[in-house]
Amino acid sequence: MNAEYELSAAAELARRLWHPAMLADLFRLFSEFRSSSLRPRIAETLAEMDPSFPATLAVECLWDCEADPRLQGVTRADRSNDLVAARIAEIAADSAEDEVVRVAARDTLR
Repeated sequence: MNAEYELSAAAELARRLWHPAMLADLFRLFSEFRSSSLRPRIAETLAEMDPSFPATLAVECLWDCEADPRLQGVTRADRSNDLVAARIAEIAADSAEDEVVRVAARDTLR
């Protein structure tokens, strides 16, 4: 079993057995690992479990290299922040953006 698979499984387990003490470890995993399959899973877990997500990592997700974290950012980031609103508008207008993310950005702006 490789480390990426184990970390991905740990992120899923954290979602199922949630305890606030896990938050620091999930933040660390999100910021330290750039795996295209791991970051989306951690972002999804944090989006569901961390009440500060809209003001913190959801904003960072708007610039992620993967579509799934960008989707989390578009749908959950605090849009009262001018930088966030501008980035969501940019995503909505970007023809190179993943279609699902672009549509979600447009819906968010409505």
